[in-house]
Amino acid sequence: MNENKRFFRNAGLFSLWLLPVTYLAIISAVIAHEIIGHGLIAALLGSQFRGFGILIDGKGWTSLDLSGLSPFQLATVYMGGAFITNLLCLVFVLLGIRFGKKYLTSTLFFVLAFVFLSDGNPYFFWDSIYRGGVGDPSAILKLYPNEWLRGVFIVSSGVLMLTGILIFNFRMLTRTYARFKSKGAVRIKEIAVIATILLTVQALVWLSFDWKRVIPVKWISRLAPVSVIMLTMIILGVVAFRIVKRKKIEQESGEVSFMPSVIIVWSACIALVFVLLIWFQNGVKLV
Repeated sequence: MNENKRFFRNAGLFSLWLLPVTYLAIISAVIAHEIIGHGLIAALLGSQFRGFGILIDGKGWTSLDLSGLSPFQLATVYMGGAFITNLLCLVFVLLGIRFGKKYLTSTLFFVLAFVFLSDGNPYFFWDSIYRGGVGDPSAILKLYPNEWLRGVFIVSSGVLMLTGILIFNFRMLTRTYARFKSKGAVRIKEIAVIATILLTVQALVWLSFDWKRVIPVKWISRLAPVSVIMLTMIILGVVAFRIVKRKKIEQESGEVSFMPSVIIVWSACIALVFVLLIWFQNGVKLV
């Protein structure tokens, strides 16, 4: 097989692997956010965790009885979802670094880290700006109506979101291109293919959030995902320009055994969809 065919075969298999992995990561982040972040923390604080629901499009909810909790305890429950996903994001980053020599394993952890980071931070950023009363940040700001706290939410979530996008795209585009590239000089077409794959899966992550519910104002609910997708495009463009400017990038040795991993993640994805449709789609009552 010539170099050009090998690259496009690997890029196609990478797409087939990355799409279901991203979907599994989205559902995992929603489960962690809703069940652990809100439900379990509420139960630990003495509240009733009545149930939860997870939809196949990546949206979810918890049913809680928060009566009797103090304002601080309420704020802790509201903060729990984003706290848990950010904490797990850090764990996944460390695991991704730990398994850095194993391309698929390391990439899996970095995808999980990116998705978990994107579960809470854009949400906190935009809901703190809009402060509409539906999302967790605006609920906290109702309990503690402090502009300084609102500023902390906006700045911290914005910085985390930007940092995550930068690190993820720099690592993924640089390393994936080094792994799959044809021998010899840098090829712009190959970089563009990988960048397009990465942009597509990230767009799916940003669009999976229920922006219309949290921010019912149309232009803001549309601006939120569009702006971050545009930011991702810019960052990918900068990273691609940096690779092209270097003119030469060392090809990582070793073939990636994609087919077993593709079969496993697609099987897991199909099984998860059935579980969501049968048990979680209409909600699970715990009490």
